[in-house]
Amino acid sequence: MTIHEIMDFLFVRLEDLDEDAYESTELIKAVENAIIRVANEIHSSYLTELQTIQADVTVSSGKIALASALTYKVLRGGEGVKKVVVGGVEAKKLDAGKTKRLENQFHQGTLKSPKWYVYANNIYIYPTTVAKADVWYLKVPDPLLYEFTCVAASPAATTEFLGDADQGLSTSDDAYNGATDKERVVIYSVTKDAYFVVTDYDATGNGHGERLFIVSPAADENFGTGSFYFCTHSFDQLNLANLTFELNAGLRNLVLDFAEAEAWGMGKELERKNSVLASAMAELTLLNDKYKESRVGEKSRR
Repeated sequence: MTIHEIMDFLFVRLEDLDEDAYESTELIKAVENAIIRVANEIHSSYLTELQTIQADVTVSSGKIALASALTYKVLRGGEGVKKVVVGGVEAKKLDAGKTKRLENQFHQGTLKSPKWYVYANNIYIYPTTVAKADVWYLKVPDPLLYEFTCVAASPAATTEFLGDADQGLSTSDDAYNGATDKERVVIYSVTKDAYFVVTDYDATGNGHGERLFIVSPAADENFGTGSFYFCTHSFDQLNLANLTFELNAGLRNLVLDFAEAEAWGMGKELERKNSVLASAMAELTLLNDKYKESRVGEKSRR
């Protein structure tokens, strides 16, 4: 199933078959938010499609930085790291709050019995002499709207910023500002959490650097390093029809429930929002209850 098909289902649920009551970009973000929410709140057993194995990750001074050493962002932070393998041996996971024993040389890990734990966005591995490790983790689902990076113009300004020429932005002047007000592109600045209209676009930067955007209204402060995405330009949705639903297909209706609830909230339909949200939470609880660990017969440890 593709995201395009998911969007069709959502428009039907919202009784907006003509697709004129909601901006497509708003609903795409609602679906993306729903996917992230389900991925974060549902039991890991339902997320096999997000499982990732990254081999031969460099271990530096006994640790792996989650933010920079892995190819993908890790879902749920440290909880998303499921397994660490050193030299073909699965390392034993330790509770980050109970690592005091590692100060004792007799309890530190060895190559035959390595250990690991996650703390402060790093995977710590013992022995600290380990150079490479395989990391098994859950990745964050891919974004549905492509976020472009931007930096400050030179000089910095509240109405100008530079796009990254390496991200496929148009090489033609005026590609995004349009001939009329209706044709002008709307962008959303993730960094500033605000919308802007592109009033001029200079592909060569007009002396300020490459891919210069001039926008309105002026931001509260100068634009700096950040990110943005297009709200009203087809460039940002070219691959939507071919973008597949990344979670298990059985979770489609749950994702649609959360997306529908967010959409009703956009339209101030709070009663409908709360009704759908209650249904979604009930289904989520039911699914998670199937994987609750049974403690019947478990021996107490003292």
